Amino acid sequence: MGQGHLAHAGPRRRFGPRARADVQRVAGGALPPAAPGPGYPRLHLDLVVDTTAEQETEIRRLIELGATELDWDRYPPNPDFVVLADPDGNPFCVVDLSVAPSG
Repeated sequence: MGQGHLAHAGPRRRFGPRARADVQRVAGGALPPAAPGPGYPRLHLDLVVDTTAEQETEIRRLIELGATELDWDRYPPNPDFVVLADPDGNPFCVVDLSVAPSG
């Protein structure tokens, strides 16, 4: 792969009872881009679930663990994801693959 392309670092890993995460790395030793600025961290985590019911359950579980739902103004129509923040304020998403465009 050429410099700057993303490559999967391995198989999906399961975290918790239903959530999955993909880990990607930059191939070819490319330098990471400059930090995108406040509110947009260099690393973004998407937790992926298979159904809307699993998404709702996972969001409740994460909120019970200390996450908060963000009032995010960039949702598209009929989003397949919900933006939460961890207790330190780092945003992440819970994506429902049953309604995701690529799902």
